Amino acid sequence: MTEVTKMIRPKVTFRKAVSLIDSSPLKPFHGTIERSARLITQLLCLLILWETSAIELQSIASGDETTTQQNATQPSQASLLSKPQFIHNGVTAHRGNSGEFPENTLPAFESGIAVGADWIELDLFKTADGKLVVIHDTSTKRTGLIDLPITGTSLLKLQTVDVASEFRQRRALSLKACPPAQVPLLEDVLGMVIQQNRTRVSIQPKMDCVGEAIELISEMNAIAWVGFNDGNLMLMKKVKQLSPSIPVFWDRGASTKIAEDVKQATSHGFDALVFNASGITKQKIELAKAANLQVGAWTVNDPKEMKQLLDMGVERIYTDFPSRLLEILKQDDHSPLSKSTDGS
Repeated sequence: MTEVTKMIRPKVTFRKAVSLIDSSPLKPFHGTIERSARLITQLLCLLILWETSAIELQSIASGDETTTQQNATQPSQASLLSKPQFIHNGVTAHRGNSGEFPENTLPAFESGIAVGADWIELDLFKTADGKLVVIHDTSTKRTGLIDLPITGTSLLKLQTVDVASEFRQRRALSLKACPPAQVPLLEDVLGMVIQQNRTRVSIQPKMDCVGEAIELISEMNAIAWVGFNDGNLMLMKKVKQLSPSIPVFWDRGASTKIAEDVKQATSHGFDALVFNASGITKQKIELAKAANLQVGAWTVNDPKEMKQLLDMGVERIYTDFPSRLLEILKQDDHSPLSKSTDGS
């Protein structure tokens, strides 16, 4: 804004001015004053437009190349976000970097991105007043040491609970070392994730809130940054029905039948099978890969087990300690992903 524009910009809006007149002794002259105020406002607007246009024309006439050069070297946010360059390393930070920060909190997600996981994962519930919140359990008891049911409590009430309490207590940390944390909104996590273009977020719905989640994701233009994971076939099918381009990581238990898992996954367009690590076999890995499905394992925190799974051919590991897995990948020069989940 130029100095001229600053000087002539009205300090009081037209609506505010009229309301002030209505409450003053000038009310009998309301009509005349209102017409005069409208005329003055119009004249001010014309003056602002003229002054702005004159400056723009002067800039063009003088051949101002500085702005053009800056625009050429600094891509707009829209162009940056339209072509995100996501990394592909097969590391999913389970509930964020939850081994080092309170699970499902903004600090855990921020750290998961910072250490270099290609996906962070979160759990999703809906509150009594219809807000989408990020938390794993049906209540705040385990993480917050106060028992409030998620679906039966308003967002305002839930956010009075410090969900870093259990983590802080278990680690014997001070409030300074582990500050209080609120249950975050899905909107807050998405808003953070779309500010960068390396890491994506996988959403695990703990109830039927897939439709509301995808609606929010679409409104925020965040489709490219998200995936979904869960073992609930109905919910995962719903994701693909509502938004086929969103990757789905279908969670499977240790004893499910691989032939049926592959059949269901391929028929519904899922992108990956993520097995309970205790039930993974070489046969399961081979059959899933033969069907062009990525193979994952959950949840693995022991470095020795991580190495074993990678050597077996597992392409993605969900872990509370993403830095451990990233260090193994770096040392052993593993390249776990035979295919990405977005076709790139």
